[in-house]
Amino acid sequence: MIAYLPLPDTNLDNGNANYNRTSLINNKFEQEYAGKVEHKFTDKVSLTGFYLYNRTDEPCQNYFGTADQTEPNRFADPLDYILKRRPQVLALNNTWVLSDSSVLALRFGKTNFPDNNTITAAFDPATLGFSQSYLALLNPDFKKFPQVRVTGYDALAGRTLGAINPTEINWKSTSANAAYSRFFGTHTVKLGGDFRKIGMDSFLPGDSNGYFWFDNEFTSATGANNSDATSGNGIASFLLGYPTANSNNLSQFSISTPLNIFTYYYGGYAQDDWRVNSKFTLNYGVRLEHETGLAEQNNNFTVGFDPAATSALSSITIPADPVAGTAARNVTGGLMYAGVNGAPTTQGNPPKVKASPRIGAVYSMNSNTVLRGGYGIYWAPYNYPAPSTSLSNYGQVGFTQNTVLTQTPVTPTVTLDNPYP
Repeated sequence: MIAYLPLPDTNLDNGNANYNRTSLINNKFEQEYAGKVEHKFTDKVSLTGFYLYNRTDEPCQNYFGTADQTEPNRFADPLDYILKRRPQVLALNNTWVLSDSSVLALRFGKTNFPDNNTITAAFDPATLGFSQSYLALLNPDFKKFPQVRVTGYDALAGRTLGAINPTEINWKSTSANAAYSRFFGTHTVKLGGDFRKIGMDSFLPGDSNGYFWFDNEFTSATGANNSDATSGNGIASFLLGYPTANSNNLSQFSISTPLNIFTYYYGGYAQDDWRVNSKFTLNYGVRLEHETGLAEQNNNFTVGFDPAATSALSSITIPADPVAGTAARNVTGGLMYAGVNGAPTTQGNPPKVKASPRIGAVYSMNSNTVLRGGYGIYWAPYNYPAPSTSLSNYGQVGFTQNTVLTQTPVTPTVTLDNPYP
């Protein structure tokens, strides 16, 4: 692997940087198309349509070799990737004038936002000399250089070798709403409903071809985890092929499946603007909302933890603890998988109904002074974080599994060529 590190510009250790590059970013591919159509069917019915398509390829900065997107070995550059974005937006607005005192508006919207980190050059890890047993664990369709971090040589993107891990993400939303307004006497009544489906389709392979961390541990004077700055070197450990045993510097590889998450939102409202007299107007209303919680298209995540669940570990007995005053008991507890054994299919426990009453008043004291006041309760929708294979922040993210390399301290027994024997 180390052969893919660029050679120094000056082969001399004089205390100065011996490799300098200015990244040449070729960012010349941006396109956007937008169109709008308006049609009036009759004096009372009209339709407006809007469509937008945006296409960009946004490269990161490369620093290996020619320091641009044409470098043959850019698959090993820690900052090599292109962010490909292809958002599409569709909006339809239909207005009906039902009478001289009422109007109905119907709206529909749909957004797709592919937001993908892509590698710019494929690489077959089988060419690096890994054992066949390790290569058999990898996805044969995922052609990428493994990520390598060598302590002291990781100032660039927190890694030494290996392009960014790619992602496939498509942010999606579909919405439809209706608003009815009618004027009669001193009142203007407004009624409406709102539906939204908000979600994201994703595949996050993570460290599917391995992430390997080397520090000065096994080449230091003691061969142990330490902060000795005078002996040992991460590059020397890398050349020996001994990933660190430091529990703070984990090596791992990931096995991932797609995760397609979404939530439904429903809302309805009623409001009345009452012109009490020429100086005073009162408005009041209520909005009712419901969110379903987060679901996954194929139920590929966990939705909770059941402390009473039994598992293969339930045959193990925990001894009594006289100090704590607890009796002997069997191991219980386990994850709840979406839709399995009566488990719910959504994460979280949102309120069934979120009520938002609102009231406001306007009083005109004279032609120069107006007093306004109001009160309302508003509910913010839950803000879901983006999925992460390292954080596993959606239970088991798409049934993702991170396998950590287990190294023996002081005397290493695991080598890079067969990291998971």
